Amino acid sequence: MRHAWKLGRLAGIDVFIHATLWLTLGLLGVSAWLAGASLPTILGGLSLMIAVFGCVLLHEFGHALTARRFGIATKDIVLSPIGGVARLERMPRKPGQEVVVALAGPAVNVGIALLLAGVVFLTNSSAAWQLERLAESFAGRLLVANVLVAALNLLPAFPLDGGRVLRALLSIRFGRRRATRAAVFLGRTLCVGLALLGLVQSPMLILIAVFLWIAGTAELRAVEMTSEVAGRRLHELFVPPRTVLFANHSLGAAALSSLRNGREAMPVVDSGYRLLGVLPHPVLMRAVTQFGFEPPVSEFMETEFRQAAPEELIDSCLPKILAGEGPLFVVEDQRLLGTIGFSLLGRFVELERALTTHQESRGQSDSAKREGGSRGVRS
Repeated sequence: MRHAWKLGRLAGIDVFIHATLWLTLGLLGVSAWLAGASLPTILGGLSLMIAVFGCVLLHEFGHALTARRFGIATKDIVLSPIGGVARLERMPRKPGQEVVVALAGPAVNVGIALLLAGVVFLTNSSAAWQLERLAESFAGRLLVANVLVAALNLLPAFPLDGGRVLRALLSIRFGRRRATRAAVFLGRTLCVGLALLGLVQSPMLILIAVFLWIAGTAELRAVEMTSEVAGRRLHELFVPPRTVLFANHSLGAAALSSLRNGREAMPVVDSGYRLLGVLPHPVLMRAVTQFGFEPPVSEFMETEFRQAAPEELIDSCLPKILAGEGPLFVVEDQRLLGTIGFSLLGRFVELERALTTHQESRGQSDSAKREGGSRGVRS
């Protein structure tokens, strides 16, 4: 993953920390030091932030492990300065399952808060009942942070957990597409409010608003795209790859091909056109930097790639198409047939909408002509 370091693998799920989170922690520590804070105070503040992000990680595992119970795998979990994201391979299709998966994250924070409340009560019973005194202890501050994380995520604004619950409930009556539009509209309203509040409070609120707006828009686009391609199969839409590398091609030949292919991953095949691997652009650049143009691409290609059979439904393959940066390879009996990517799907959906609009306007025009003819006959 770009600009992220792997923290480890827990419960079969890779955990990454985005570089901006390390940068944020460092900047906060330096800012506190320049402001004259003592070393124990700085370390205490950073420890609290690390503990909060540990709770955010548990929140995301709540989503991921609950989704696993419904047969949905999680690609990875990424922590960033504005929170965490569990990247599920797909969202639950059934409203009830989506509600359970969405509520699992905040439920983890509520459980942590209850445990911490017990700790605060046992160590200082009087502080447990006075909100202003909770900040006197590390456990009290962490308790408040978990309550805030749960409350924020339960706001009925997409793509927050509360917004997903709202979308699931609305989809029972209005369908997933209309429900997503309504939930995203509420989410955008919240984004505008957060951004305005950020102008007078903290720039971090503006950053959160931008992230929520982009995430909500991306999921709305994915849902609408799924509706447009429902029932269609990959063989109806895939295109031949722009560039194909053979295993014995040199890195120099691959670099020359990349000038035509852009930054898209290039497939590597054998003489029988069987797909052996892919050569992503960053891997190619690193290989050329270290070893020059002479070595064959077979020494550097990646053997794990996203593929599907031509008879598979496009909407069922959409999570594969949306995941990662390269295309989905359409393969039959190990032979490469073509590729399909997000941009191709987007152009197809745009064309389908244009054709639908034309047909509707033509139908209305024909209907008007018939009505006009009928009136002429009666007169």
